[in-house]
Amino acid sequence: MKIALLFRNLRTGGAESQFAQIAEALALRGHEVHMMTFLPGGVFWDWLESQGHVHLSALFEGNPNQSLGPRTRLKVVPRLHRRLQEIEPDVFYSSNPLIHLVAWGAMRGLPNIHPVWGVRSMMPWEHWNIAAAALAAAPLSRRVPAMVYNSRVSIPSWRRAGYRPQREVFIPNGVDTAVFRPSPGGRRALREAWGVGDEETLLGMVARFAAEKDHVTAVKALARVLPRHPELRVAMIGPDRDLSMEGVRQLATELNLEDRFLWIGPRRDLPEVYSALDGSLLTSWAEGFPNTVLESMSCGTPVCSTAAGEAPYIIGDHGVVVPPRDVDALADGIERFLPLLATGALGRAARLRAQEMFSIERLVLRTEALLADPRGCPLDPQGVPVVDTVPHSA
Repeated sequence: MKIALLFRNLRTGGAESQFAQIAEALALRGHEVHMMTFLPGGVFWDWLESQGHVHLSALFEGNPNQSLGPRTRLKVVPRLHRRLQEIEPDVFYSSNPLIHLVAWGAMRGLPNIHPVWGVRSMMPWEHWNIAAAALAAAPLSRRVPAMVYNSRVSIPSWRRAGYRPQREVFIPNGVDTAVFRPSPGGRRALREAWGVGDEETLLGMVARFAAEKDHVTAVKALARVLPRHPELRVAMIGPDRDLSMEGVRQLATELNLEDRFLWIGPRRDLPEVYSALDGSLLTSWAEGFPNTVLESMSCGTPVCSTAAGEAPYIIGDHGVVVPPRDVDALADGIERFLPLLATGALGRAARLRAQEMFSIERLVLRTEALLADPRGCPLDPQGVPVVDTVPHSA
């Protein structure tokens, strides 16, 4: 199969990471994969280039941090059209509403290419330029064989915007379980660095400080739990994106809990971070597909989460799920969660679920099945492409 993928750039980001891994894995499975971007460069461009299996091409010269000028933007569609004529792909997978519109224009006069659209968020009403492109693309969606969502909770927002693809397909994100795996050495090193003893229980929240992550509800719920559990400490891990961290810290201080919290900030060594925790928390009131839940489970660290986005689907029966924005429910959920951490059995079950249902291998096979037959590949009751069982790493 000859596959073309279009992304604006491959600088950094979760979506870019997932698409780069998909492209590389599909190439290793024998497909001819062409990854196209507006501009060259970026973390994942460099990674794909170093692997040497995916055909990389940029429509323009420059660097991925640049913005295209007005005159250059007028050249995007004709240049992409010529590139598609050269490649002659069987299927063309594009990644967001603006890209969908560009891709559709470039495919005019090329009837043998099957378009597949993907979205990874709710309908972006808050971004006027992307929303305008999405509304312009909506009528075209009726002629698209399949539209891929990584979260079912986002589908109604796209329907309300007028999207009616021939098939709505749910392909959950994947995690590299060989990277996100238990790290005993990392656990020891970080707990020692953070001053956390072996006899203490460490819960952690790996999330940027932003309103929808609802750290405030987390602190208020923990204020009810911590006095009953002198062995319990809590690590807050993540960047301060909207200057809300100081307010959360102030709340913890007002509740006389400052000495029970660790304010870690952003970290890149996430497998070691998750391994250092005995359990993870997520208290969001809005999510799509929360990767932090999946990453934590893959590292053998179970999760207590609010029922935001696909968190309940990811966790299944191998953690605790509570309603969002409910301090009492979260406090009760944490109380139920803590005894489950004693033996490590819940963490092992959580990792097994991540391996069996959400591995990168399974993500790739689901994507491959859809791209091979966008109109006819079988879907399970959740709308997920059906694939054979795949082996997983230990």
